[in-house]
Amino acid sequence: MLEKVVLVSLDRRANVEIPQGTLAVSAQGRPLSMLEIRPSDSPTALPPDTQLIGVVYAFGSAGSGFSPPVSVSLVFEPTDLSSMDGGEELAILRYDVVVGWTRLETSVDAANFVATARTAHFSQFALAALQPSSSSWALTGGVIGGAAALALLMAATLIIRKRSRRTRKFY
Repeated sequence: MLEKVVLVSLDRRANVEIPQGTLAVSAQGRPLSMLEIRPSDSPTALPPDTQLIGVVYAFGSAGSGFSPPVSVSLVFEPTDLSSMDGGEELAILRYDVVVGWTRLETSVDAANFVATARTAHFSQFALAALQPSSSSWALTGGVIGGAAALALLMAATLIIRKRSRRTRKFY
C-alpha cells in the first residue's frame, strides 16, 4: 500500500488497518484492487464451546494476503457479554478452509469494547467467547500437533533406515 488504509464496515463494528508499505496481494498473487468488510452472507458455524459475540464478518477479497500482517478490530457492546458467566475469554477467530476456525492472539480493550488481532490473510472473522477448558480448541491444536509429530516420526524413521542400510555389512 502506498499509504495507510483504514476500512470500516457500514455498521462501524469491524475494521482493518493496513499500514503504509504493506504488501497486499489477492489470492492469485496480484496487487489488491478492492477491499470490503460486510456481515457474512453464509457464516461458517463456530466450534462447540464458543459463543458468537455480534456477527461473523467477511473481509475481502477472501484469500488476500498481507506482509506484514494487518490489524483487524471488532467492536462489541456491553450487552453482547450479558450471557457470559465470567469464565470465558474473548478472542477473534479467523476461518481457514483447511483447518477451520483458528484463534488469533487477541488484545481486548474492555474500556472501549474493542478486540484487536493481527492477520496475514482475509477470510471470515468472528469475535467469540471461549470456554477456558474448551475441548474443541485443544482438539485443533492436538490434531495439528499430532500431524506434526507424525511427520517428524516418519522423517526420523526414514533417516534411521537410510543410515542402517549404509552401515550394514554382508559376510
